[in-house]
Amino acid sequence: MGAPFDLTLEEMREHRSAKWSRVAPDVLPAWTAEMDVRTAPTIAAALRTAVDRSDLGYAGARGRSWRPSPGSRGTPGGGTRWPTAAASG
Repeated sequence: MGAPFDLTLEEMREHRSAKWSRVAPDVLPAWTAEMDVRTAPTIAAALRTAVDRSDLGYAGARGRSWRPSPGSRGTPGGGTRWPTAAASG
């Protein structure tokens, strides 16, 4: 892996992101805040480990205890906790 900022224009054009896949070859897309840098080695290694373990779910908050506010029906990820048949009476 090379330095973070040594991606060639050809390498960037191979990216499947909206920035590079939605423009003609003669257009240099500079309209979005996407970073055109290589992935840091530690991040790439962590992603490979997660993929190898098929561990692609939402990350949990290890060592933390989250509890909803009294009367709240929310969940930590912002989803909704739906009432069960027993709870709905």
